[in-house]
Amino acid sequence: MRAPRRLLATLSPTTPSVAPSSLLPPYTHSLPTSATTTSSSSSSRLRPPYAHSVSPLSPALRAPMRYALLRENASANDPTSVADSAWVTWAEGLLGSESGRREVRDKWVEAIVGLEKIKSVGVRPGPQISFHSLASHLDVGSTIQAILASGSVIVRDVVLDAEASKWAAEIVRATNEREGNPVFWHPSLLAARAHPSVLSSNKQLLSALAANTGVGVNVNVDGTADPFVLAEAVQEGFESDEPRGIDLENNWVPVSPSSSTPNTPLLAHLALTPSLSYLLPTSHSAIYAALRPLFRPVRSRLSFYHPSAYLDPTNWVLLSPGEVVTPHPSAFASHSDVDASANNTPADVAGSDLPHLDGTFSRIELEAGDMLYRHPSVPARASSRVGESGLSLPISPIPAEGHGAAAYVRSQREAFEAGSPPPGYASRLGGVAALEAAGARDAIGGNGGKRAMGY
Repeated sequence: MRAPRRLLATLSPTTPSVAPSSLLPPYTHSLPTSATTTSSSSSSRLRPPYAHSVSPLSPALRAPMRYALLRENASANDPTSVADSAWVTWAEGLLGSESGRREVRDKWVEAIVGLEKIKSVGVRPGPQISFHSLASHLDVGSTIQAILASGSVIVRDVVLDAEASKWAAEIVRATNEREGNPVFWHPSLLAARAHPSVLSSNKQLLSALAANTGVGVNVNVDGTADPFVLAEAVQEGFESDEPRGIDLENNWVPVSPSSSTPNTPLLAHLALTPSLSYLLPTSHSAIYAALRPLFRPVRSRLSFYHPSAYLDPTNWVLLSPGEVVTPHPSAFASHSDVDASANNTPADVAGSDLPHLDGTFSRIELEAGDMLYRHPSVPARASSRVGESGLSLPISPIPAEGHGAAAYVRSQREAFEAGSPPPGYASRLGGVAALEAAGARDAIGGNGGKRAMGY
């Protein structure tokens, strides 16, 4: 029995010693008190998470955006009912009398025959003019007639490429920071709408159009009736998804698509990046697109062996007033496929709601800083390739003496000062909008820019 004791004795240390601190169990550690240290790194590292304090004023706890309900032009059951009434009123007015119906049929056949002639000789793009020589070109009668016949004109180099590209980058960045919600009153947008060259181009073309068609009367009287500018968000390409009516006596007299949109005889887009789109540069296409929602085919496309029989005017019948409904925006939206082998025509136009326009598209290439003007009913289509259509800013002129212009611009200015979307965006945004910073008159550069916004 003694041997085990001697063995245990030999394993015991002969002299007392202190174990290294690194070998001590974790529970032997102690946290310094505030009395012993106030800035110990080990203290902050080992203190339990619940000991940390969070300031209630931390910016991280604030909502990144403010939202508001938009109730303009909306009823409880149909948020688009009031906005659509202007177009429906126009359509029912035309179809309500036999003389009106006869005039619509005549214009319809005339437009289809004109489109067929254009297809046979080839599509010619509208005029392209440098901004620096715009005034001299607009003094030439043949230039005006070419604009009226094609329903479009491109004005080159209105804004410097670098300046337009900078605006595009800043607007995209701001949109991304707002989680994809569009911006309407960003400083870059205000700068574009107030740019002297943009305002000058708008005024010159609107004045030339007024002198030759009678629309926009008093646009340039004593230099005091500068046109207002329509404030919208940037978009891809130059398309418009709103059906628009026309005056059958003078197709350049605009009919607003809704009660919330002012009349303008010209749609204007400023290219912010290089852009490729497709345009229908003929007044026949404008008349056709405006009247197409008033007709329906008697027999479907599949009923005919040859497509031309489906397109024949005898296969299309005019609606009765009770059948009129506002066209769905998808009927005028962009087409996704482009058949480069067929005269640069969107391949699915033949199956779209504008079937007679097959073969009438013209390829439009713009650089940053160029502007495209067109008749409000001339359809435009985006390119099928992602990003190829580029970014553009709708920046249409509103005749100062036009019907409803003053009231609309006043509402637009109030929206700017409140940081809310412009009038007419309630249905587009689903009735809810992410607000922006409140605007002020001094944020708009130049007297011309302030006048364009109604100040």
